[in-house]
Amino acid sequence: MTQKILFVVILEEEPPKSDFSLKNLPGESKIDVIARNILTLYPRSHLKSSITYYALFTKNSPMVLQVNGLTVKEEWYDEIEIASFIRNSFEIPAEKFDVDSINTSNEIQWYSLSNFQHFFEVISALHYNLIYLHESGEPIDTSQKLKGTKDSLAFILGGRQDISREHEQYLETIQVNKINLGEKSYLASTCILKILFEIDKINEEF
Repeated sequence: MTQKILFVVILEEEPPKSDFSLKNLPGESKIDVIARNILTLYPRSHLKSSITYYALFTKNSPMVLQVNGLTVKEEWYDEIEIASFIRNSFEIPAEKFDVDSINTSNEIQWYSLSNFQHFFEVISALHYNLIYLHESGEPIDTSQKLKGTKDSLAFILGGRQDISREHEQYLETIQVNKINLGEKSYLASTCILKILFEIDKINEEF
């Protein structure tokens, strides 16, 4: 059975405009952060896990970008190309996020959210084990939350800035498990890479 893994990057930003500029990605609701995260994940040979990426924009009219993968091509993708894919994905009208959304065949898809909690209500209904990257959490290399499990895992992390206290308090109410990657602060893309490294090590044992 293929293990399902979600990466949820919370961005305390407004969703990008549908016609955002490819010349200033850092100023376009942190599209540069998202592009680097996607480049870290796809295309990637990962036979034992099914990976889905989410960028959750929390301000004003919350939206979430879902990425199920990218078609492997002969040449490497770059940040501008990924950003172009994201901008083009606005051509498909955003649907309301629900339990069927994760199975969409679209590689890149936008969904609307009623509020911040809406996203996690859907993920919790799908019985994902929620894991929040936090400095007070257990070290990832010794955490029993990962070892010996084939559960569906959803890793939650911040983008370029910390998750707001309000949203962090909500995560605490749904009793997420906390892990940390060490004493240093890392970019979200590096965090994702380190998590994948640990998951690969665990999968090699099975």
